[in-house]
Amino acid sequence: MFTSQLMLVGYVLLVSPCGHDSCDAIPLTETIYTKDECTVRLDYLKKKRPDLYIFCGEVLRDPNVTDENPYLAPPDSADDVFKQQ
Repeated sequence: MFTSQLMLVGYVLLVSPCGHDSCDAIPLTETIYTKDECTVRLDYLKKKRPDLYIFCGEVLRDPNVTDENPYLAPPDSADDVFKQQ
């Protein structure tokens, strides 16, 4: 069975080029914030640019991928796990 225990690292500011329609959001910066920091920046940006659809999104990582083992990548899907067995 495919189980992945992803760990919450922080939050990033995202913008949706499609507004409320369904499409992938794009990061505004590479900076990872705490939830409070992200919310403060989000409120500021919404005041300056109310026409944009900006929000805070979670940043997750696999705790098994470390600096010592950077080439250990999680499988792309559950199908990849079952192929290895």
